[in-house]
Amino acid sequence: MKKSIIFIFTLLLISTFAKAQITITPFVQGDMSHFITIAKSDFKTVAKTVRQDITQPKITYSTGIMLNYVFSEKWELKTGVEFQDMGDRYKFNFDVIGITENGQDYDVLEELNHFQFINIPIQLQYNFINDKKSIPFIAFGLGWNRNINNYSTKEYYNNQKLVFEEKINEFDVQKSNFTFNLDGGFRQQLTEKLNLNLFLSGNILLFSTFNSTLFGHRHFNIGLGVGLGYTI
Repeated sequence: MKKSIIFIFTLLLISTFAKAQITITPFVQGDMSHFITIAKSDFKTVAKTVRQDITQPKITYSTGIMLNYVFSEKWELKTGVEFQDMGDRYKFNFDVIGITENGQDYDVLEELNHFQFINIPIQLQYNFINDKKSIPFIAFGLGWNRNINNYSTKEYYNNQKLVFEEKINEFDVQKSNFTFNLDGGFRQQLTEKLNLNLFLSGNILLFSTFNSTLFGHRHFNIGLGVGLGYTI
C-alpha cells in the first residue's frame, strides 16, 4: 500500500513539473560577507570587543544558475546551484613594535578569511503582478550548503608598509551546513522568452562555519545580483 502511494505521488510530481514552465537564469552577484557572533559563555565580553573592534566585513561574490518552475502567474518554485564565497577580515594593531614573524618585524597584521561553498537552494517565489513586462518578486526558503575550500591570507605590515604575506589552510570548517535564503527584486521581460532579473539577495548559515576559542562564526552574505533568464 505504501509503495503504491509513493508511486502515485511520484507520478503526480513528475506530471506537475512536466506541465510547469521553466526559466533558466545564469547570474552573478556582488556580496558583502560577515558573521554573527555565537559567543562562548566564559568569553562573552571579550568576544563582543573582538567582534566590534577588530573584525570587518569582506567583499565577496556569488555566481551560478537558477531554475524557476512557474506554476501560476504569482507562484514559482526556485532552485539551482551556486558558488558562494564567504568570509571576514581581521585587523590586529599591536602596541608593541617589533613583533617578529618569518624573520620580519611587524606592528599590524591583516587577516582575510575565505570560505567557499556550493549552495543548492529551494525557495518559493511570489510575484507581485502589475503588468506583463515588469514583475516585482520576493523569494524565501532554505538551502543545503557544502564547503569545498577554505584558506586564510595574512598580510604583515611595519610602519604602514607590507613586509610579507602568507597563505595558510588552518580551518576545521563544518563541511555541510544549511542556509536561510531571502531574495527580492524584479524581472523585466525583454522578449517573449528572454528576461532580465535584478535583485537584492541575502542568506545566512544556520550553523557555525567553524569554532574559535572565543566564539562560533555563523557567516552571512548580502548582495546585489543580475541574471539573464531564458524560458523553455
